[in-house]
Parts: sequence; structure tokens; C-alpha cells
Amino acid sequence: MSAGRGQTEQPQARAAGQFLRLALNLQLDALLFTVSADATSTPSSMTSGPGREPDPLPWEHWLAGDLEAVLRLAQGVVEEHLPLPAVLSGADQRAERVLDDLRARYAAILALLSEAAADVRQTPRVARTVSDLQKHYQERLRELAGGSVPHPPPVVAPPRRGDGATIG
Repeated sequence: MSAGRGQTEQPQARAAGQFLRLALNLQLDALLFTVSADATSTPSSMTSGPGREPDPLPWEHWLAGDLEAVLRLAQGVVEEHLPLPAVLSGADQRAERVLDDLRARYAAILALLSEAAADVRQTPRVARTVSDLQKHYQERLRELAGGSVPHPPPVVAPPRRGDGATIG
């Protein structure tokens, strides 16, 4: 009798993992929708100024929550021994390989930002954003080059926008 019971538990566990994986895919979409909405909201906190009201919707707060949900869903999928969605491919590789991939991506982003920096000087707010992001990726590359990645405290300071305002 226990064999039959175990057989039904296995498919149920597999189904639960599949539901988590589907939820993760949808949450990744929701995260990107929220990023898009925050970036294009009019007026947004980035474009607010004299005579402009900030967007009443808490996009930054929702972004933080969506990112936390992505992490928790991904952990659930991994715990169910299912593959992560393709967009998260590589996450199950050895840490050294992931760090190599991150170095390559951060270096490529930094190169693109360096190219962009010359073209955005006419737009001060965008120029500040590019400069802030260049500093962010330079610091990240320094951390990765140091061989030991620092472990930040559990509460991380929110990222800053180009105008210096914090997100979240």
C-alpha cells in the first residue's frame, strides 16, 4: 500500500514543481513589466521636478517585491529538482563559471556605457545615470577581480537613480 502511495506522491511533487516553474516564468514577465512601467511612467520619480508630481504608484516597492518573489520561486524550482527557465540558464553551474560569465557581462555593459557616455552629454540627467552605472559596474568588476567577493549585510542599500534619488 505504501508503494502505491509513494507513486501518487511522486507525480504530485512533480506537478507542484511544474506549477512553481510556470509561476516563476510569469513572475519574470511581471518583473520586466514593472521595470518597463517604472521607466516609462509619466511623470516618474526620475522625471519629477518643479511643477511635476511623482507617480503615485509604488513601482520601486513592487520591483523589490517582484525580485524577492523571483528568487523564492527559483529556489522552489531547484528544490523540486526541475530545471530553471532558459532565461535563468547557467545559474546551476559552478560558482567559478557563473563569476566568469558575470565578469564578461559586466565588462561588456561597461564598454557599452563608455560608448554611450560620449553621446549623452547633452542630456544631464541621462549623463548622470550613465556615470553612476559606470561606477557601479567598475566597482562590481573590482570586487570580482579581487578573488573574494564581499558578503554584504542582509539589508542592501537601494540602488540610486541618475538624479540621486533612491529606488524603493
